[in-house]
Amino acid sequence: MGCCRSRPQLPPLPNHHSDIVDWLRSAKPVPNPPVFDYRPIPGIPKHVWQALADEVSAKEHEPIMVAPREQFIALRLDIRSMSKMRKTLLRLKLLDAKYDPFFAECMQSTALYMMKEFNAMYALTQSDEITMVLLAKPDTPEFQHIYGGKRDKLVSLAAADASVFFMRYFMDRERVLEKGELSEVPLFRFDCRMSVWDTERKAMGVLAWRAEDCARNGISDAALHYKKSLSSKNGREKLEALSDAGLLPLPEHQAYGSFYTMRHKTVNGRRRKTYARHPLGVMDFLQNEYQLEEVVEEVEEVEEVEVPQPSEENQELLPNNPDQTLQD
Repeated sequence: MGCCRSRPQLPPLPNHHSDIVDWLRSAKPVPNPPVFDYRPIPGIPKHVWQALADEVSAKEHEPIMVAPREQFIALRLDIRSMSKMRKTLLRLKLLDAKYDPFFAECMQSTALYMMKEFNAMYALTQSDEITMVLLAKPDTPEFQHIYGGKRDKLVSLAAADASVFFMRYFMDRERVLEKGELSEVPLFRFDCRMSVWDTERKAMGVLAWRAEDCARNGISDAALHYKKSLSSKNGREKLEALSDAGLLPLPEHQAYGSFYTMRHKTVNGRRRKTYARHPLGVMDFLQNEYQLEEVVEEVEEVEEVEVPQPSEENQELLPNNPDQTLQD
């Protein structure tokens, strides 16, 4: 068996869900016997995560039509009626029942595309979800949010752009035609919700919440597909069963999602945006002494990535954007 990442030493638990990011940064690794090829979820109680989920939902329903310049915008997107579509995709053999690497690739590519189009600082994709925190410069008076921070614009265009890009990427002609008729492939349509936060730390808490959900559900899904009887077991029992069956480690995207950051760097005297993947995910990113005020170039273990593109015959179907690289 491989060695799991050491469990965090638990400082006093956060009194409020808005302190989750600070708590994660203060949790220090301690030695832990090697048991599973799995990095454990930080030990924040479920009720604290639920309190954060409730606040996110409340903020997404606030009647804020324009986000103030000095505040931070979080966008959450997911595919509508994915559970119903799953049956059709399984019937057409366009989706693996356990874990589908191509579907994960579609989500990763869409997340990177959306980061560039919406000037996002951070993005996490897991399952059929994408969560982004958009760039904000509270100390720069001339700064304006993309689309002026208007809720209607951001929500409608984010849902539309994600739907178009994902659909075109998924509709790889050779792959789909090998499996069935194009007319049978369901339409992937994204919903989008927006929340506004007064600090970057609180906005990052939305990403931490979705990362915790991914880590928990990743174990549960893998265990359920292995043995349905494991559905009533706790997380450790599920991990033990998966480990004994040789099913660990899980694919990184299934276990922790895919987390990306935008950063600026200077190339040949020109300041450019580059996008990076953090292989260890949001939780590790926050716990590795990452200071939210620091530039991302100072974060170690960062892998440069480019936005994958659909097959050449689908290029003409994408939005008309002559710059399809990650260099602005």
